[in-house]
Amino acid sequence: MRSIKGIWLTETDLYICGTPVALTVGQHRLFAHMMNHPGRVFTRSELDDLRAGQPYERATATRYSLDRYIGRLRGQIRRATGYTKIISTVKSVGYQVNQHWYDLEWEKLVAVR
Repeated sequence: MRSIKGIWLTETDLYICGTPVALTVGQHRLFAHMMNHPGRVFTRSELDDLRAGQPYERATATRYSLDRYIGRLRGQIRRATGYTKIISTVKSVGYQVNQHWYDLEWEKLVAVR
């Protein structure tokens, strides 16, 4: 099991502050890879390769397919927990797991307790 401040990831499951988050196998693989390097910014091409499980044929994909994929992953997390700041966009570069999400979501965390 891997964890960073309030996020626990097992081989098959994701829990955020104890709340289970349902993810597809691909979403889990992508999030697990990002979580292994919290704060590191992953480029779109790195994440496309990871999502496809091999070097991705970018000619067959639209520029925004990864953006939609990350949007769905964020939506899964938001619907399950209400938290929106776990995955950050780094404009013109890519995405990262925000290792300081806990501090950014503090007001919601306090309200739950």
